[in-house]
Amino acid sequence: MQKIITLSKYVDLARWRKPVAIGLIVFIAVMWGFIVYSSSHPLSDWQVNYRPPVLSLLSGQSPYTHGASNNPPWTYVLLAPFALFPPALGNTAIGLVCMAALALTGYKLGAKPLPLALLLFTPQVMFLSRNGGIDWLIALGFIMPPQIGLFFVLIKPQIGICVALFWFVEAWRKGRMCEVLRVFAPVGLAYAASVAVFGLSSILPMQAGELVAAKYPWDATTFPLTIPVALVLVVSALRSRDLKKAILASPFLSPYVAFYSWPAAVLGLAGNSWYMLAAVAGMWIVSTLAGQF
Repeated sequence: MQKIITLSKYVDLARWRKPVAIGLIVFIAVMWGFIVYSSSHPLSDWQVNYRPPVLSLLSGQSPYTHGASNNPPWTYVLLAPFALFPPALGNTAIGLVCMAALALTGYKLGAKPLPLALLLFTPQVMFLSRNGGIDWLIALGFIMPPQIGLFFVLIKPQIGICVALFWFVEAWRKGRMCEVLRVFAPVGLAYAASVAVFGLSSILPMQAGELVAAKYPWDATTFPLTIPVALVLVVSALRSRDLKKAILASPFLSPYVAFYSWPAAVLGLAGNSWYMLAAVAGMWIVSTLAGQF
């Protein structure tokens, strides 16, 4: 019987898996970086809504002199490194970090490679990355210790508030008021300092006008029809002590959610590949019907 000669007899395939994977990731990052840089627009979120407040803060001024400054002040501290680059290059850097942060969060939450990769290439995520959005900061908060993660998830309460509620209940279960204070005191003191230095504008998550969905064509809220869905998810998260269900709940409870914010919530499905694939398919369908792709 003739021996079947295989490639693995001469080449240690396992040895090359990691270098090939790293090379592929670098290639994709370079290609996507080129796309983001070449499509960078002076009216992107980064260049209009985030870079000016960051530059104001770096120059010793209030970041809330700009009409679009709606996030707590530590948001602009976290974004400061990107403002050191020219606008288009900073937009590119924040776009690449966006993809990396969402991938890391999905991996830490247990997402399988295929559904996670497909999620990263949905129109919503690609728009978020090209536009220099900051929803990836909230996603990173999901995998941090609560006392640190609160600073991140509360940057955009519309996609993080139920996670904060989940952490509150978990802290109460663990050590009653002492544990609640240990977990929530840092962010509470930070908010108090923000009000003292910058006024009430620093703790308002968004301008009142942004709650009017009809004014913003990119709004994709399901409120108030999905309040029952949010409540079911929150109760289920608290009963099962499952953070992922809390991650999924927030957008269903918010009167304003941009269409590119939903992928952060979909990370709550990371433990179930079929649910995640169904959500990805749904986002493609919605984007196609809405003409966003």
